[in-house]
Amino acid sequence: MLLQSWFLLLSLGAADWPAQDFLPSEKEPPLVVFVTGDEEYRSEESMPLLARMLQQDHGLDVAVCHSLDEHGYIDPNRQDHISGLHRLAEADLMVLFTRFRQLPDDQLRLILDFAESGKPMVGFRTATHPFRYPDHHPRAEEMNRQWPARIFGQGWITHHGHFDDGEQPLTEVQVISERSNHPILRGIQAFPAYSWLYHVEGGGDTLQGNCEPLLTGTALRSSHQDAKRLDRFPLQNPVAWTKHYTGKSQKTARVFFSTLGHPYDFQNPQMRRLAIQGILWALNREERIPAQGVSVALPGPYRPNPSGFGQTFKAKQKPAYFAASRDLFFEAEAFDDIGGWVIDTATTLQVGSPYLMAHGLGRLVKDAKTSFSLSDGGEYRVWVRTKDWVAPWGAPGQPGRFQVVLDGQALETTFGTASADWHWQDGGRILLSPGEHTLGLRDLTGFNGRCDAILITRELHASPPEGADLAKARHLWMQTRARPKLHGGYDLVVVGGGYSGMAAAISAARQSLKVALIQDRFVLGGNGSSEIRVWANGGTMRGKFPHVGEIVEEFADHAPDSPGDGVHFGDLHKEKVCRREPTLDLYLGHFVNDVELAEEGLRIEAVIALDVRTGQRRRFEAEFFADCTGHGTVGALAGADFEIKPSGRMGMSNMWFWQVRQDPPPWPETPWALPLEENDFPATVASRSRIQGKPFWKGEWFWESGFDLDPIEDLELIRDWNLRAVFGAFSALKGSGNHPGATLEWVAHVGGTRESRLLTGDVVLTREDIVNRREFADGCVATTWDIDLHYPKERYAKKFPNNPFISRAEFGAGVDRDLGYLVPYRCFYSRNVENLFMAGRCISVTHEALGTVRVMRTCGMMGEVVGKAAYVGVKEKTSPRGVYEHHLTQLLKLLQQPGAMRRSQLDGPLFRDPGIGVVQSYRTKAEDRVDGIPSPKEGLAVSSLPGIVIDDEHAVLTGSWRPGSLIPFVGRGYRYANPGSPASARFPIAVKEAGVYEVRLAWVGHENRGRRVLCVLERTGFPPLRLRLDQSQVGDAGELFHSLGRFPFPVGEASLILSADDADGCVHADAVQVVPAS
Repeated sequence: MLLQSWFLLLSLGAADWPAQDFLPSEKEPPLVVFVTGDEEYRSEESMPLLARMLQQDHGLDVAVCHSLDEHGYIDPNRQDHISGLHRLAEADLMVLFTRFRQLPDDQLRLILDFAESGKPMVGFRTATHPFRYPDHHPRAEEMNRQWPARIFGQGWITHHGHFDDGEQPLTEVQVISERSNHPILRGIQAFPAYSWLYHVEGGGDTLQGNCEPLLTGTALRSSHQDAKRLDRFPLQNPVAWTKHYTGKSQKTARVFFSTLGHPYDFQNPQMRRLAIQGILWALNREERIPAQGVSVALPGPYRPNPSGFGQTFKAKQKPAYFAASRDLFFEAEAFDDIGGWVIDTATTLQVGSPYLMAHGLGRLVKDAKTSFSLSDGGEYRVWVRTKDWVAPWGAPGQPGRFQVVLDGQALETTFGTASADWHWQDGGRILLSPGEHTLGLRDLTGFNGRCDAILITRELHASPPEGADLAKARHLWMQTRARPKLHGGYDLVVVGGGYSGMAAAISAARQSLKVALIQDRFVLGGNGSSEIRVWANGGTMRGKFPHVGEIVEEFADHAPDSPGDGVHFGDLHKEKVCRREPTLDLYLGHFVNDVELAEEGLRIEAVIALDVRTGQRRRFEAEFFADCTGHGTVGALAGADFEIKPSGRMGMSNMWFWQVRQDPPPWPETPWALPLEENDFPATVASRSRIQGKPFWKGEWFWESGFDLDPIEDLELIRDWNLRAVFGAFSALKGSGNHPGATLEWVAHVGGTRESRLLTGDVVLTREDIVNRREFADGCVATTWDIDLHYPKERYAKKFPNNPFISRAEFGAGVDRDLGYLVPYRCFYSRNVENLFMAGRCISVTHEALGTVRVMRTCGMMGEVVGKAAYVGVKEKTSPRGVYEHHLTQLLKLLQQPGAMRRSQLDGPLFRDPGIGVVQSYRTKAEDRVDGIPSPKEGLAVSSLPGIVIDDEHAVLTGSWRPGSLIPFVGRGYRYANPGSPASARFPIAVKEAGVYEVRLAWVGHENRGRRVLCVLERTGFPPLRLRLDQSQVGDAGELFHSLGRFPFPVGEASLILSADDADGCVHADAVQVVPAS
């Protein structure tokens, strides 16, 4: 997609309108002559814009007349000259936008003659007072007052006041319903205008002649209101009308007029559409206006100076400056075809925009491509916004290299090589000819080169802005001064499409609320999507509220591996469940980057979301908002209170896996990656499932970093450090010679963050609350996960102590894993933003308490509560706090209802939706019904195994052992004990025939398992044999049983004992197998 202009591009709403071919069939297309000369409203800029649109989109001939100084530069302050008026003699339509001109007779006569010719005319804004001759001038009365009223329907009377010109809209424009079928109004909707309202009718004044108003404007601010003169000058007045004028030729002309015309008005596609369709109608070409209105995408440059007098216009510019395109601006993510590149949205607030990234895992990705047309050729300069992504660490090699390809030819500059920061890299000068062109991005490495935007400019000596100026320029480029497209009428707007956001939206929709669910990615699920592939944990449907969690179970994954096959994370199924709700509108690919607050109180009126592909801004209004972003983005933008741990937080993971290929692609040198050897990181974990029939080996959750970095501002750095670690680790695997067929098949390019902002509610839940089992009257979400906090794994932290990339989990006791601990509702709304809910990992808890509530199924249950609380809030016309203070009983009663219950209207009865199937509760991964696993969910049957088999159910246990969730396992599960605890497990072995036996122990290798677990083999007649086991190791080919060796056994009782007393990781106790050595 092309965005054209120096610092103002991409028309808002243009993407909504298909391009139309309006090339006329006439041999001689009509000529439209624009007459400009207005020292206040920049008609010298807006009228050339309309001219180019008519010329390029509608095949009309155009000419633009300007006030010029003696050197040929545009000077709107010169009132006694307009160049080019002779073109009116051959014109088919005149567009007049002048103010207080005092033209000589020869020039004025050309305008007057045209007006009397019976040919159509269009006027804008100051054409109500286009001339001002001195009172003693013979033409003064006629031209100053009578002529504009006779031709256009009204002369100058007054307006309602400037008020911060250009900083905000001052008029709200509405379609007059009785005129809505008029051809000029096709596709026109209400829109805000920066033009302050002109008074043309009311209080004794009337439009002259046969005027037919089409649009009316309401002044948003008014000096006449302040002066209490609204009886004379009402707040509402016509702003666009048609009329017919019969001149001296006795021919009747069509006339269209609008009092709008502020330079910023033409940034709005509605205003451009109004102007273009007004011209087409005046030309009697309304049949060429489609039912949805004409396409009004910007054809070229338009960055108007603000309105005002004096030297506010662009000085030293000739007409050609505004008539031709000077610059082409391309947002990379808006390319027509992004090829093999991916869109990164996570750092939109930090970078200022989404960007494209070549995430090829060392293999080149397909080019991203777009096209554009150029009306005039010449010399241009190319700028590319990019960065060298490993430069922050001074790493050699520049892996983010890419090229810009213009018309099939790569530019000489290699991009992604110049700076550690996002910046404009100079691509040099090029020559472009008029006509069609193609533009592309060509990856050179396959290693995460990135491009934000491309600027091709005729400003050969000026550099694009940086820093704060860049942010301002982006607003101009993307026309964010114009009001975003309005999406109103919602009861609840949910921001964030992870488990909590989906559940909140569905829960509210089933209570008949009108809901918008906004997600920055193009898939749902958040950390549980195919982009990140964390399997969802946390018990559901239990305790006091056994139906809470049923909605979550409608879409939750049952993945056999994390990470694993993307299909197992059910992106399409999640979207299907959401889209099934008739009152839920889903907006994928939209990043919320702003909020609008009410004038009184800290209350959100709307959130502003950026379409990450097109740049379209959308404004979502609602009664309530739910921050389910994980980062607490909406809350932070709104000024909500929050806490963020300065250091020692849980970090971000980018998981990965590899497989074996017969003919693996070559793996390039990676000098820029972390310099790792195989003993610098844990062994990758064998998969339980298969992808395309083959096993794979995983870098799991513990590939985690960023513990002491800013989880918001350093988000990109944390992710990139993880990528350096993954690529360095894989280089070590390949370099060892032990894995010749290894092929890196998947690495998450979106980081899975565990902890950032924690928004503050009326209750801040603590570890002590949970461990001491403090009861809250509003407790409603059962958290069953242990208090699970992550820290750098000491064994791997020595090489990179400033940012370790391998973590360990430290589990704390105190959570009832069966019934759970009930988290209070007051953790789910902001204490200071009146209408803000929150659900997910940004709720009101401490760092320690986050360790239990942060898992995704639990987060989803929070969303279910928020959705129903929003219903109570809407129904009872109260705030989230008011739900607790006055309607808690109603909320808790509602939480007792099944998730499949819905109502069709706010006061309607609940009924069960027969289309929603029955769901099962989730306890642990070990008990889950799992997709993609060949073994049954109940585990390996003891009876199916040869030899003597002792399951953990028959072991003698001392100390604290907990049921585990890894698979596979023997029997109905396994147990584990925390390191350093006095726990032990004695497996009794009854040997009936003396001989040499192989002793095997079942465990699933995992990073948090001990590497020196004490195992003691006791046999009659032999001293105890002490062994040290590395339970972090994965069995060969993923085997569950590990051989401890071959040992002689006499007839009688023996035992194998596992001890956690001095273990350096969790101890895994599942089953012992003793088989004859033969």
